[in-house]
Amino acid sequence: DTYKASGWLLNSKYNWQYVQNNGTPPAVSGSTLSIAGMHNGNYSIAFFSTLTGNFLSATSATVSSGILDILLPDITWDVAFRAIETSVLPLQAYAFSGYRRMSENYLDINISNADNVKNIFIERSSNGTDFTSLSNAVATWNSLAGKHSYIDKEPFKGNNFYRLKILDKDGSISYSKIIKLSNNLVKFGVYPNPVKDNVILNIDEGKYQIKISDQNGRIVESKFASASGNFVIKIPVNKLSSGIYYLSVQDEQGNLIGNEKLTVIH
Repeated sequence: DTYKASGWLLNSKYNWQYVQNNGTPPAVSGSTLSIAGMHNGNYSIAFFSTLTGNFLSATSATVSSGILDILLPDITWDVAFRAIETSVLPLQAYAFSGYRRMSENYLDINISNADNVKNIFIERSSNGTDFTSLSNAVATWNSLAGKHSYIDKEPFKGNNFYRLKILDKDGSISYSKIIKLSNNLVKFGVYPNPVKDNVILNIDEGKYQIKISDQNGRIVESKFASASGNFVIKIPVNKLSSGIYYLSVQDEQGNLIGNEKLTVIH
């Protein structure tokens, strides 16, 4: 496993005969342990007593060329150590975020360096545990490094969990943090657009507050309406002047379902 290492450090200046004749041996100071073949990244190193197992001290180190150099503490008696990579990904300087827009979920991925990465998969889960792949980056991106986006046009109803699965060139696999996007997946469509007399809101069954604002943010129309049966709500706009407007829809609890840009023509 190139992401972690552990071992036992011996003070070669003593043995049982030395201790019997001289007592506590002198501490060994200023030593460095080098371990080759490690994965590039940031490491947390902890030291423990080999007699009691108690934690003694900790340090950190960065690997940039495959060699982990650990500056050792003063060693009087034998000491055990453990080094674990704390980098979340083999990607360097990356960002992974998401947001909901209407009935779709948007994921943004920004990667500055992916030299050690073979492929990236976008995965989704409904419970945060069981993930399936949505997209293969190598098949859809021109380059792994750079700014990328993915639109989940048919997310699960309720909670959606997303993560990046990173396949490194050495065959190892790691994962990004998990992003959770929640919505009640009320889907709606607006037509016609541009509109002259009535705009039709095709939406799931329920009660909604509908607002229309002009380009200055002034609310020019506000109403409560219910959709049932044919899931259609008709909104008159014939009294509005020609121009650009914004229609917003909220559920009974005041949660924003979505926004739509309207063009009114007469």
